[in-house]
Amino acid sequence: LGTSTATGVKIVTVSAGGLQTAFTVTVLPDALAGIELTALPAKRTYVLGETLDLAGLRVNAVYASGAKAQISAYAVDGFDGSRAGVQTVTVFYRGFSKTFTVTVSASSAATVNTGSSSLNVRSAPSLTASIVGTFAAGTRVEVLSREGEWTKVRGTTAAGTTLTGYCYTEYLLFD
Repeated sequence: LGTSTATGVKIVTVSAGGLQTAFTVTVLPDALAGIELTALPAKRTYVLGETLDLAGLRVNAVYASGAKAQISAYAVDGFDGSRAGVQTVTVFYRGFSKTFTVTVSASSAATVNTGSSSLNVRSAPSLTASIVGTFAAGTRVEVLSREGEWTKVRGTTAAGTTLTGYCYTEYLLFD
């Protein structure tokens, strides 16, 4: 007997002892039974004004047969970057939903914590991005956003210049 996962009408032929018969079978599509979140977004902590970043989110469709398939045609709702607090984000797909939470906080402050050396401020969250300036140890900075190991900050340099850019998070002491 061959197997087929294609939907539609199939003709099945059975032979035994020199006899043969055929009948039709209708193969229905596997019914969607739900969805599951197999990986949450990498970013789940936000500062007011940021937009939702779903990078890293993995969603599977779960079928009645137990089969699973990763999907990307889902919708999300529930995030408001203008409202501080814990928020429930809902992922929707064909009548099914799952949720996860994110936290949006008011912009916060931090202190450059490098010992006696200065902290490089970069144009983008990468060690290969250009250095746009430095903050001296002990400088207070406003935290604008956090992106993994990097934090976007704004502060005043020792020379009195306002500087905005990215610093490696481990060198900041958060309030």
